[in-house]
Amino acid sequence: KAVSMIGITVTVVLGWIPMAVLMFIILFATKRHPGALDNVSGITKWRKAMAVVMLLVFILCLSPVPGSPF
Repeated sequence: KAVSMIGITVTVVLGWIPMAVLMFIILFATKRHPGALDNVSGITKWRKAMAVVMLLVFILCLSPVPGSPF
């Protein structure tokens, strides 16, 4: 809640009063998050392999000089 209150304060200081009011309403009108439903089981080998593949695709998509094809 502290970070949310800081965000609301910054929003008021910046002059976005309607947005701050909306943030305040959302902060106190919503229920607490129930948390993750699957805290017990670990990550399967398939998901670990897919994470490595996705990391490789991400690295291969980077270019050494922004804006150049190579």
